[in-house]
Amino acid sequence: MRTDLWRNVAVATSSMLLGALLLSGGAHAITDTVFRYSTVKTSYISIPPAAFVPLSDTYQYDKNTGIVGSSTSSKACFSAPVILPTGVVMETLGIWYQKFNDPTFNVQLLSNAFNNSANESLVAVNPADTAGVPRAASFNISGAAASTVDNRDNNYQLIVCMSGTLNWIAAARIKFSYRSAGY
Repeated sequence: MRTDLWRNVAVATSSMLLGALLLSGGAHAITDTVFRYSTVKTSYISIPPAAFVPLSDTYQYDKNTGIVGSSTSSKACFSAPVILPTGVVMETLGIWYQKFNDPTFNVQLLSNAFNNSANESLVAVNPADTAGVPRAASFNISGAAASTVDNRDNNYQLIVCMSGTLNWIAAARIKFSYRSAGY
């Protein structure tokens, strides 16, 4: 008898709660498959020195846990992949580097089209001389359409060229923004 009483109380309570939710409009099914943030979110991707590979097997270079650079006065160029989700917008490229009297030192962020192998330069800079002192620099990524990642039609890479033993890159970082929870 006591069990029946509690069962009746539970059923009545559940029925009232369900009725209240239906009448107040408090219960809604979520059917949208895309979640968009109301404000733009920002994040970063880092590119460590270990990601850089020489563009030629004839380059003489140093690559250790903290830097990558030329080991002679000859020019050496390195490339690193930039892997970001489709739809994010690249905003700035930051680099940590050392440059000492090297006019060949340059940094490029490229978008490479699959269909015609055309490269579009999103950033092309000859960063300031640091007189052999490590420093950081930041560069804006140009063009709203070009800076929106499209992995279906493009791939992205960072290229750094330099000559001389006092020149190196320690890291790079790309700041990007997005509105979708799934990027």
